[in-house]
Amino acid sequence: MSTRRKINKILKEKGLTANVEYDGSGAGRDEYGWWTVTFEPASADSIRLKLNEPEFTGSIEFCELEDGFEQLSELPAVEAAQ
Repeated sequence: MSTRRKINKILKEKGLTANVEYDGSGAGRDEYGWWTVTFEPASADSIRLKLNEPEFTGSIEFCELEDGFEQLSELPAVEAAQ
């Protein structure tokens, strides 16, 4: 499974919506590019509220894939509207 698909799968499972971008410019064979996950406003607001972190910027950046997957997996899920 590609990195983008893994990221999207985690987001979908949590009910979060975000724009996922990869910047591999300048990355050599032994280096990583940066992934940026920018959450839609409703998802970002939900994360801020549930984590009680008003300073959350609404995006997460990472280059180490396992660390990024872990960060995303630890985010709170959005509850479905009833």
